[in-house]
Amino acid sequence: MLTRRHIRTKILQNIYAIEVSHEYDMQKAENRLIKSAESLYDLYIYQLSFIREIMEFAAYKIEERRNKRLPTPEDLNPNMRFVENTFLQALVHNPALTREISRLKISWGNYPEIVRNIYNAFVESDDYKEYMSEKTHSFAKDKKIAATLFFDYILASESFEMLFDDMVVGWSDDIAIAAFFVQKTFNAIKNAQPLEKLPSLFKSEDKKEEDGDYRFMIDLQRRMLLHHDEYQEIISTHTRNWDYDRIPHTDVIILKMALAELQNFPTIPIKVTLNESIELSKMFSPPKSSLFINGILDKLIIKLTEEGKIRKTGRGLIT
Repeated sequence: MLTRRHIRTKILQNIYAIEVSHEYDMQKAENRLIKSAESLYDLYIYQLSFIREIMEFAAYKIEERRNKRLPTPEDLNPNMRFVENTFLQALVHNPALTREISRLKISWGNYPEIVRNIYNAFVESDDYKEYMSEKTHSFAKDKKIAATLFFDYILASESFEMLFDDMVVGWSDDIAIAAFFVQKTFNAIKNAQPLEKLPSLFKSEDKKEEDGDYRFMIDLQRRMLLHHDEYQEIISTHTRNWDYDRIPHTDVIILKMALAELQNFPTIPIKVTLNESIELSKMFSPPKSSLFINGILDKLIIKLTEEGKIRKTGRGLIT
């Protein structure tokens, strides 16, 4: 599920932490990167489990009203459309999800207010009321309201974001990436049948696959650390018109990543590396950094190509 952009993002964050701490231990850096990537998967499971918690809370509220001292006819014959939502049933009754929730020992019992507040905001919304009052229902409608619940009410909750930052430092920064995984899972559910398994963290589960994303992640960071001083010198040489010490730290790391990728991954097109570097700068650097990085990389690409240090194969020949 991780895209190459997600991988580059995790490497950028990891290298930034390494350079701030000046702890250039290759094995520790690699372990931290792998743990960071795997933590994204855990966050994804937490998000799915929260959707299940909302469903279970909805069922609990129905039983609570049924057992009132003086229940109304509506309490005794509730509208079950949401708790019987075919899409959500397929999502939350997935045996693989149950196993993952058990592995992580996830329990939302310590956060009743957050669950209640998000549930109340959802059931009081026009989206929910319209869904519950429709004369007909379908799997498509069930899927649509499930997406509305997750993206417009769960993810939009500030309490939900703060909750994850309290659980694991940095998790709030990864909520959007984990939500991308949830969207992929939503897309994979085509009917009321539960998925046989959840998507894996990497496209290929074979971590030894030479051109796989896992190897790309490990090798790209290794190249950056192995050639740290060399890349530092190349960048400083080509930024003489700039006060090097005042160049944003993230810009320097993005440039190092680009240098490592350009020279060591022959099947990745130059345009892809250039565009991804610019996109990273838009996410993590000051507003004008994308222009700066684009300009520096344009010069470096010409120079390194002339020196024979950039050699592309296949589609990578397209520059």
